[in-house]
Amino acid sequence: MSAIQQAEKELGVQFPDSYCAFLLEHNGGHPLQSSFPLTEELLTPRGSIHWFFCIDKSSVYDIRKKMRTYEDRVPSNFLTIAADPGGNLICISFKGVDAGKVYYWDHEGELDKSSVDSYENVYLIANTFEEFINSLTEEDLLETSR
Repeated sequence: MSAIQQAEKELGVQFPDSYCAFLLEHNGGHPLQSSFPLTEELLTPRGSIHWFFCIDKSSVYDIRKKMRTYEDRVPSNFLTIAADPGGNLICISFKGVDAGKVYYWDHEGELDKSSVDSYENVYLIANTFEEFINSLTEEDLLETSR
């Protein structure tokens, strides 16, 4: 828990309780059930998690490193928590009217830096982190190969 609190302090963010519990139990990694539903606006009905970020300064998947990498690219109220195989992100809003909601950040629709807080290339995928985790299923290889 102290490593999570240190990461929160360094990032100036308070992680949602459910995300803290997830970090305490798993601390990142590649889930066996990695497929999740996407919105109709995107070209594919399902996304996939390549890796959940962790709290480990020696890892390339350390959440602090990922937050610094994307700080000028994703909305400022987003905590980057995972990536898909194509470089898109799964994020949690940590403040504002949508605090706790989980979004898919599509790097293909990335805007110029002057509009970093735009939601034009982000898509709501769950109202809570728990809802997002509960939506994960095993990938259907026949479905994803089309």
